Amino acid sequence: MQQNAHHQLGKISKEHERITLHLEDEKRELEQREKELCKREADNEKERRMLHFEKQTNEKATLEKKQAEENVLNLAEDHNRETEKLLKKIVELEKTLEAKEAMELEIERMRETLHTIKQNLEEKEEELEGLEALNQVLIVKEHKSCQELQEARNELINASFLFSEGLIQ
Repeated sequence: MQQNAHHQLGKISKEHERITLHLEDEKRELEQREKELCKREADNEKERRMLHFEKQTNEKATLEKKQAEENVLNLAEDHNRETEKLLKKIVELEKTLEAKEAMELEIERMRETLHTIKQNLEEKEEELEGLEALNQVLIVKEHKSCQELQEARNELINASFLFSEGLIQ
């Protein structure tokens, strides 16, 4: 019986030892799981913070993108306004240029007309000089004719006077 009790006690002791080892294994396994869970929890917290940071960064980037798009839109509108101003200025300058070119053409036409008038005037002046020279010749001839006529008249008067004196005597 003692042997049986001793055997029973050995058996219980071995069973106790086996259970103790099993419990220690489970305890280590649970501790290992606890460490893994803590690590996962820390990783999850780290991941949550990273996701939160990425979300904030994304929101900030979205806001910046929206502001950049608004700035681009404003710049495009400013560019369009400036382009319209420049186009109006170009049209205005083209009209001014056309007016200037029309003026230059008119000036050139007037120069040609003036040149023609000057040529005509020179021709008329030459004609006038010729007519004045002819007039001078005619005046000289008229004067000479008048003189000859006066001389002939005087001779006629003298001859008539002589003739009448010759008749009277």
